[in-house]
Amino acid sequence: DSVPHDLWRITRRGNSAVVSEVAKMIHKHFPGVPVYGAIGNHESFPRDSFPPPEVPSVWQRFGVQWLYDAMVREWQRFLPPDSIAPSARFAGCYTLTVSPGFKIISINTNYCYKFNWWTLFKSVDPGHVLRWLVSELLEAESNGEYVHIIGHIAPLYEDCYEEWGHQFSRVVTRFSGIIRGQFYGHCHRDEVKLHFDVRESKLPVGVEY
Repeated sequence: DSVPHDLWRITRRGNSAVVSEVAKMIHKHFPGVPVYGAIGNHESFPRDSFPPPEVPSVWQRFGVQWLYDAMVREWQRFLPPDSIAPSARFAGCYTLTVSPGFKIISINTNYCYKFNWWTLFKSVDPGHVLRWLVSELLEAESNGEYVHIIGHIAPLYEDCYEEWGHQFSRVVTRFSGIIRGQFYGHCHRDEVKLHFDVRESKLPVGVEY
C-alpha cells in the first residue's frame, strides 16, 4: 500500500502519481538495490476494486490495466535490467529469476480479498491467479529452482476468502519442496501463519510471514 489511506480523496490520477513518487523515492534512497513489489488493495481506484480480467464486460469498463501498466513502469526503476517482470505480468502478477536456482513470484492476492466485491462476478479463481501460480511453480520445479512467493494480503489472513486460502494451501502442499518462503503485508502487524498439509492436518508444509 503506497497510496495514503484517506480514501475519500483518492483519484486514479492521484494514485498513479503516488505510485510514481514512491518508486522515485525508493530508487533515490536505495540506489542499486533490487526491490520486488506487490500490488496493495489501496492502489486501485476505487479502493479494493480489482475486476477479474477474464470477464470482458466488466474489465472493459472498470478494469485496472492502467494500474498494472503504471506499477510495471515504475518497478522498472529498481528491478534488474534483464528482469522479465514487465513482459510476464499477468493480472498484476509477475515472476523473475533473482539468481541461478532462485525465483521470486509476486501474486496479486487482491483477487482473494473479501472487500473486492468484483469477485462475486467470478468466485472461482478470479484473475486465474492460482492457475498462473501453479504453472510458474511447475516450471520452477522442472528447472530445479527454489521459490519465494510475495503478495499483499496473506492467503491465510482473515481478509482473504477461506476457500481461496484453502486452494492456495493445496498449492503450497503440492510444491512444499520448492517454496522456501512467503512474505506478505496488509495486516499492519507482525504475524506468522502456518500452512498444513491438506491431506494430513498435523503436518506443517509452509510458513507465511
